[in-house]
Amino acid sequence: MDDSIELRQLRCLVVLAEELNYRRAAERLHVSQPPLTRLVAETERRLGARLFERTTRRVSLTPIGEIFVAEAQAVLARSEMATETIQAAIRRAVGQIRIVYSPLSFLTVLPGILSGLRGSYHDIRIDLLEMRSAAQLEALLLGHADLAFTDEAPHEPTLHRACLHREPLSVLLPENHALAVLDSVTLAALAGETFVLHPRSDYPAYYDRVLAACQAAGFVPRVSHREAQQNCAVLVAAGNGILLTPATFGRNPTPGMCYVPLESAESEGLQAEVWAAWPRVDA
Repeated sequence: MDDSIELRQLRCLVVLAEELNYRRAAERLHVSQPPLTRLVAETERRLGARLFERTTRRVSLTPIGEIFVAEAQAVLARSEMATETIQAAIRRAVGQIRIVYSPLSFLTVLPGILSGLRGSYHDIRIDLLEMRSAAQLEALLLGHADLAFTDEAPHEPTLHRACLHREPLSVLLPENHALAVLDSVTLAALAGETFVLHPRSDYPAYYDRVLAACQAAGFVPRVSHREAQQNCAVLVAAGNGILLTPATFGRNPTPGMCYVPLESAESEGLQAEVWAAWPRVDA
C-alpha cells in the first residue's frame, strides 16, 4: 500500500469499490463526482496500474483493483482498531498516559495516533519512551507503561493486543555488495552471508522467526550479534554482515548503503509488524 495515500482517500476508493457506481459512491461520501474521478486517476497514476474499468454502462474492479481494495480494507480496519486501542488506554489513564514505542511504530502508526490523541484529549499529558520489545513488555507488566507500540505480539493473558501494521522486509547491504544490483533477493541467496541480529533477549519472537525461515530455506544462518550501544546499520556498513529490516527504513537510505526487497514468497513469514498492547481493565 502506497504510504502517500491518506486514509480518507482509501475510504473513498473502498466505497467506490462497494458501489461500483460513481454517482452512488459520491452521494455516500457527500462529494461531487469530479473529485472522486480525479482521485481514482491520480491513484492509478501513482501505482502504474488500473484499479477500475469504466464503460458507459458499468464500473468494475480490475484484478489489481481487487487486491488493492482488499489491502485498503485491511488498512482501514487496523486504523479503527488503533483508535479503539487509544480509547481503551485513556479510560484507564488519569491525567497522564505513558506510551512506550518501537522505531518502526514511530515511522508508521504512531504519529497519526498521537495527532488524534492530542486533538481529542487536551488535558492528557503524554509521556513517550522508545524501548525494545522485551523492555516494553516488562514496562506494561510492572505498571510502568499504559500503552505499548511494539514489534512483537505479546501473549500474556493480562494484556490486550491488536495488530496495527504489517509490511515486508528488505535486506540492508553495503552498496558495493554483489547482491546490491538485484531488484529483489531470496532468503536462500543469503545462505553464505553473516546476519546481524539484536540479541534474542531483545526481540525473541523475531529472532526465532528469522532462524526458522532460514532453516526452511535450507541453511542455518551465521549470526553476528549486536552488542550494547552498537547500531546494526553501522555494523552492516563496516562489513560485519547483512541486516533484515522493515521496508519502511529503506525509504531514507543511508549513504553507502542500499535496501534490496526480500522476495514476497520468502518474506511472508518474516513480515515486520507493529502491535498495540495495553493492560486488561479486569487484570
